[in-house]
Amino acid sequence: MTKVRVDFNLRGPSGTVRGSLRRADGPFDLGDVVELYDPDEPDMTFAATVVGLDPDSGLAHFDVDWLREAPRESGRRPCLESP
Repeated sequence: MTKVRVDFNLRGPSGTVRGSLRRADGPFDLGDVVELYDPDEPDMTFAATVVGLDPDSGLAHFDVDWLREAPRESGRRPCLESP
């Protein structure tokens, strides 16, 4: 699963989380499920669906499933609370 570094506080008008395409560790496309994480908040890692891509701006929009934890690397705990 592709991992994308985001700031969970950067939200679009519809509540989606925005992130830079450059901060992904691999490719993804519309409809793909990715793992979003914020290095400043290591307990917050969530699965999200890619719902928007804008190559011109370099941004992607993600619909975060706040109740679905993403698969964990060792040492990372799941977070099931909404931010």
